[in-house]
Amino acid sequence: MPSLRRFTVLLVVASLLAAGFAPPAVGGPADADRRGDEAATDDSRIDSSRTRASESLDAPQTLPQTVTDRPQFDVTEGPLSRQDVGNLTPREAAALGARQGAQLAEIQGATVTPERRQAAVRGAVAASQRKSDVNVAQLLVAARGAAHGALLHFRSQAAERGPTVAPVRAAVRGGTAGALVQTQEANVAQVQGASYGAAHGAVAQRQQASVSQIQFASQAAAEGASRSAVRRDVDAVGKVQEAAQGAAYGSLAQRQRVEVSQLQAAARGSASGALVQVQRADVKQIQVAALGAAKGGVKEPKEVPAEKVEAGCRGAATGAVSQTQRVTVEQIQLAAEGAAQGAILTQIQQVSVQQVQAAALGAARGALVQVTVIQVQIVNVVQIQVAAQGAAAGSLAATVQRQSVSVRQVQAAALGAAKGGVTQVQSVNVQQVQAACRGAAFGSLVQSQNASVTQIQAAAQGAADGAVVASQRQRVDVTQIQVAAQGAATGAVSQSQTASVVQIQAAANGASAGTVEQLGEIAALDPAQTLAVAQGAAVGAAAAAVEADVTAPQLIVTAAAEGAEEATQVVAESPEADPAQLRETAAAVAAEVVETAPEPETTTTETTTAPGPTTTPVVTTVPETTTTTTETTTTATTTTEQPTTTTEQPTTTTTTEQPGVQADTTTTTTEQPDTTTTRTTTATPTTTTTEQPTTTETPTTTTTTE
Repeated sequence: MPSLRRFTVLLVVASLLAAGFAPPAVGGPADADRRGDEAATDDSRIDSSRTRASESLDAPQTLPQTVTDRPQFDVTEGPLSRQDVGNLTPREAAALGARQGAQLAEIQGATVTPERRQAAVRGAVAASQRKSDVNVAQLLVAARGAAHGALLHFRSQAAERGPTVAPVRAAVRGGTAGALVQTQEANVAQVQGASYGAAHGAVAQRQQASVSQIQFASQAAAEGASRSAVRRDVDAVGKVQEAAQGAAYGSLAQRQRVEVSQLQAAARGSASGALVQVQRADVKQIQVAALGAAKGGVKEPKEVPAEKVEAGCRGAATGAVSQTQRVTVEQIQLAAEGAAQGAILTQIQQVSVQQVQAAALGAARGALVQVTVIQVQIVNVVQIQVAAQGAAAGSLAATVQRQSVSVRQVQAAALGAAKGGVTQVQSVNVQQVQAACRGAAFGSLVQSQNASVTQIQAAAQGAADGAVVASQRQRVDVTQIQVAAQGAATGAVSQSQTASVVQIQAAANGASAGTVEQLGEIAALDPAQTLAVAQGAAVGAAAAAVEADVTAPQLIVTAAAEGAEEATQVVAESPEADPAQLRETAAAVAAEVVETAPEPETTTTETTTAPGPTTTPVVTTVPETTTTTTETTTTATTTTEQPTTTTEQPTTTTTTEQPGVQADTTTTTTEQPDTTTTRTTTATPTTTTTEQPTTTETPTTTTTTE
């Protein structure tokens, strides 16, 4: 019987070689539906020379160049995907798959020494011994993909520094084992894509990662990618491959010692999360989302429960890859990295796994949504990272103050704060951006018991945006910026029972901006006073806007800013001023500004003269709504005069050059024997029809048509 099996193996290998060996396309052309793009790793390489705003923030990374100068193949069409392995034992299937993977790497130009080939075989065989009920066909495919991905890195023996045999064995073992966790449901593309990507990404870090780290990272990345691919029915081998590849590489990017559980959780979670939104994402975007999330998950090693690390990385990758229409891969990677880092490092016992995932998802998504909104090139990519990081951290920190924060509220706060932190400014202080986003997210949740998720998001976004923009013009302590944003968001969202989303966001924006502006001029404010000023200004502006039915955002922003300015002047005169007094002063001034500046209303006057109709729209401002229709038919000159009335609104005058027109009357003059109709329309129609001059209460408006 053993001799028969050996004969079968020989026949299979001989038939493959005779058939020209049509191997799989792990690393094939960048078809987002069917193929992975190994070459895309190089085409979309991120320029590490971009501006770095902080030494503690690393430039984005992508996987190094690999050998892809030979034709590449499709996993679902070659004979390898259909070969009969029913008579092979798991050990034989693993060995055969590893040898096939080695030959694939050679076909693509890699240098595969006998030692590396044997290391790949040993790694695959070791993985096959872990499961007794393994599917032999899938085991062969998994081993083939892992060996192919691991060996593809090596161009020549002379150019390689450091050990190569042990990393290959570890990566093939981990990638093969991890890809087989869903053997009953997974198809060939999912298994091979997961094993290839995981091994390839892990071996790319062989210069700085230990052998055991390479094995654990590749196993976790392959597991996360294959599970998510099966759960979400992702059959595109390239997408599965890139998710695993980016996750393995990113989880090994940290040079400090990382606990195995944290490393595996980061790789597993980021690979899984990157495959959530695959309809609109291409393979490169999926890779960098997974890479950034995994890197953020191990950025600063500390004792964090593995399930929360996994949740944070999953949420960050999902949030980053879900908005991909107009953002770059660099922006995606840093958004994911910042979101994961912020969500994981802010670990509090009261924070649930679901909240961690929601915070990371919201932060990454919010930062990238705002990039697509403003559509500018001057957004510093590091600004995206720190905005996401601060937003995620702040939203989770708020759970200490409130035990009943829902998952949706956490996500909304992080999303809004990150959006507000990504602004169109020429110079960026990353510490200030991060502080503003953290404070805004925190403040929006502290008093949000009855607030909707849209109101929470609006408060966080408005507060963060106002603080970031104002801080670029001032030299302000980052703690004060965080406190100002927090107070503004808290004050605005406290009016959620009556205020609209627009009113809340405008109040938060004006309060935070106004407070930060004053911080640059008045250094006497302590954090408690700053918090009170911002909170009071937001409360006063939002409440007065509701009372006066004001919905113009700029008016509310101005009122809140003036309230903050007036309250800070109290501190300039009396540095020991009580915060409660400052809160009341800011609220009162902001409310007064809103109440004394009623929102303007508009009406449209349209004058038509026939023949050769000419229409001149005139926008005027009126205190009451009246519709007047005047019809005058004449064969000579007809003049309709309306006396001037006085209102509190400004005068609007539209004039077409015509002699004899006075500035204080509303006159329509026609010098031809035709019909002239003057029609004024406003929101509440009250119609009067007459054949003689008609007087209405309107401000001074002059419209002349020749």
